[in-house]
Amino acid sequence: CDLDWADRVRKLRIVSPVAMFFYCIFIKGLVLDGLAGFCYSFQRMTTELILSLHLIQLDFKKFHQ
Repeated sequence: CDLDWADRVRKLRIVSPVAMFFYCIFIKGLVLDGLAGFCYSFQRMTTELILSLHLIQLDFKKFHQ
């Protein structure tokens, strides 16, 4: 199974939102964009959090069937 790094991190449900924030801030260099970079990074983290919660819910449903 060939997953890119983002998909491999998403498999770590709890880690992915925080990892995405730091990826955006430091790897993509959005720290240099000031408040706009921080807001975008926070939005990406929130999106990853929603996705992680949805995946955790699906895992929970599969586990309890």
